Amino acid sequence: MKKFLLVCFLILSALTSATAMTEIVELPILVHSSNVIAKATVMKVRTYKLFASDEVVSSNVIKIENVLYGEGLVDGEMIIVNTSPQYEDDVALKEGDRAIFFLAQDDEGKYFINYGFQGAWFFDDEGFYGFAQLKSIEDIEDALNIDPEELTRIIDETFEPEQP
Repeated sequence: MKKFLLVCFLILSALTSATAMTEIVELPILVHSSNVIAKATVMKVRTYKLFASDEVVSSNVIKIENVLYGEGLVDGEMIIVNTSPQYEDDVALKEGDRAIFFLAQDDEGKYFINYGFQGAWFFDDEGFYGFAQLKSIEDIEDALNIDPEELTRIIDETFEPEQP
């Protein structure tokens, strides 16, 4: 009976997670919708529950090592980036993580990781891993230098309403 319940749970988990994931965003859209792209290290993570909703939120202190694109942050600066790791498409960070972060700002000027996990390219001494394993800094540079007409075409195709 336990094996049967486990198999049912695994099947249900696979089905629900497959339908919940957001669509993969094209790199030019990720790049051009970010205010800052920076290489950074996660210095501290504090996770807590919001009382009103039981939502789990993490406040992540990240130290900017190198700003690759954008203005408003400088090398060596530390900022707080909030994430909601309970959601599949958001990022669960841990102390010591190193990543290229694609950061956008909300209406209050607070930074967040643009497009959830897609906006955090983790790396170590051997290179990028996880979602970013086939990515490179050159890919970011190419996306930054994309022809404006090509960018408009990609945006139009990506956000085109679905036909019934």
